[in-house]
Amino acid sequence: MPAAALPPDEAARMTALLQCRILDTPPERSFDDLTQLAARLCETPISLVSLVDDDRQWFKSACGLEAPQTPRESAFCAHAILGDTPLIVPDATRDPRTVDNGLVTGPPHIRFYAGVPLRTADGHALGTLCVIDTTPRELTTRQLEDLTALAHQASSQLELRRKAGRLTQINAELSQLNRELDEFTHIASHDLQEPLRKLMSFSALLRQDIDGDLPPRATQDLDFIVDAAGRMQKLVNDLLALSRSGRSALQVNPLELGDCVQDALAALSERVRSSGARIHVEPLPTVFGDRTLLTQLYQNLVGNALKYAHPDRPAEIRITAEQRSGAWIFGVRDNGIGIPAEYTDQVFAPFKRLHGRSEYDGTGIGLAICRKAIERHEGRIWVESEPGTGSHFRFTLGLHRDHSECLRNSLQSQPSCP
Repeated sequence: MPAAALPPDEAARMTALLQCRILDTPPERSFDDLTQLAARLCETPISLVSLVDDDRQWFKSACGLEAPQTPRESAFCAHAILGDTPLIVPDATRDPRTVDNGLVTGPPHIRFYAGVPLRTADGHALGTLCVIDTTPRELTTRQLEDLTALAHQASSQLELRRKAGRLTQINAELSQLNRELDEFTHIASHDLQEPLRKLMSFSALLRQDIDGDLPPRATQDLDFIVDAAGRMQKLVNDLLALSRSGRSALQVNPLELGDCVQDALAALSERVRSSGARIHVEPLPTVFGDRTLLTQLYQNLVGNALKYAHPDRPAEIRITAEQRSGAWIFGVRDNGIGIPAEYTDQVFAPFKRLHGRSEYDGTGIGLAICRKAIERHEGRIWVESEPGTGSHFRFTLGLHRDHSECLRNSLQSQPSCP
């Protein structure tokens, strides 16, 4: 029997097959149902979902055949994937491509074969859905239509697997890039600390050494240097905080969320006092989470509410919690200047600023830290806002008792939870 020629797109075809991540996987009901239905409709003892690998045909599903695979050189399906239409072999003992095939001259003594190519969305034939009989025969028009329809379903299953495999690969690559970016951010920010400290320190000493001896223009220039160094130091500190929020091991424990709020308000007490802000804290539940990250979350959200207070009224901040369908939704609501609707999805991106530095100081990293903290708690965060009226930052926490135990175990290098 002459071996089938390689398809012109063999390299791309094999890449698409490998992207499905299906070779040598266990049986699946979705494919077994198709082969059983194909055998019943076509009235054949054997039906296969056959995938043509580089040196074999491997059966994802085999109805009526025990062998898991056969060599590619003896595969009927290797011929079938070369055409755009179903391959029909009414009598294998009379077809020059199959007359001396070992599967014809020996078990399972194939006489009849009908195979419909399984193609990806971009046209690569990965294998076939085929039916096989041990006596010569033909398919009726209706049977061939049914077999083709079932092959389309098998192709759809493969295409879904291929896309899922590609998404898994992309996600893995993005995760690696994010880890490398976090590492770079941490190292770069850490290494910048020492020269910045020296710049701030020597700028202060320089001011003392030449106090009163510089002309006004030079004094102004020195002020610009000190101000720029201070802003860079704050940026470096915020970058380190963002890096730590994504790198540090979660310390998940049951905790009173109200304690996190009180810790945050204590850190902000001077700003709260000087601004005259009124803060109301609603009763908050016990949750599972990392106290440091959740405290940092509230500190950033309340700090933002203080920073963006409306100039015509004292800041009023309400820390909220409500249950919906058994789940908690937490929030920090203010009566500040608000956020235009077109920016509510962008404010959590690093370095995203809606106002000039001359209007509001800051680095644009605080809300990115909030998002990172919530993502690590497997929740989500969003903002509802109306310009001139105020904003309500809301979030959920996705960690529960059983999941928290898994996280603690993984941090301690213990076996993971089922």
